Amino acid sequence: DNDEDGTPDDPLVIEKMTSRSGSAMLMFANDAEAESFFDTDIDTDMMLQDLYANETLPGGSVPGGRFDATLEEVLHLVTFAGWHRAYPDALGLRTDTELSLAMDIARGGRFMSVPTSYPDEAWYHYDDRTCNYNCMLVEYIYWGITSLLGAQDYAGRCDEIEREWELCTPESFAAGDQALHALITDPKYNMPTALPDGSYGG
Repeated sequence: DNDEDGTPDDPLVIEKMTSRSGSAMLMFANDAEAESFFDTDIDTDMMLQDLYANETLPGGSVPGGRFDATLEEVLHLVTFAGWHRAYPDALGLRTDTELSLAMDIARGGRFMSVPTSYPDEAWYHYDDRTCNYNCMLVEYIYWGITSLLGAQDYAGRCDEIEREWELCTPESFAAGDQALHALITDPKYNMPTALPDGSYGG
């Protein structure tokens, strides 16, 4: 409910996130607590996303300091449990979607795994070798949405993330990644248009 009018911005996304076995965000104190939980036998087919208290900043990201990971982890959950299912041809986590075509441009080519080095023209160069192509798509749309909304645009942040993502301001993103910008600003996908501010009025 990004516009805070009291109703979901996209009922189809809500339907997909709650259908089948549903989806959930799990909050842990830290990584060790999460590992302990996931080491147990979890009898669920739910789509789960974890988030840690020690990476969460309720007051927002701190310029020159830590970034509030809540934005990233919540968007990951909405992407793979919601948008991916609601709009499979545009936002699906496959190699033949509008999202994947945009990402292939951003990475300077189609790489099913992390290349030894990215082409010079690439502005998205994620290098975690445990992240497969679909995972790269989830990370990519996160970078696009948060850059569009200004979440990455504060003192020192651009330098901090440039190894992975170069278009940290709304202006550089709009000019530099026209394919993803057009996709996530298309009103038919009801993407967020404002950052959460910690005060919900719906």
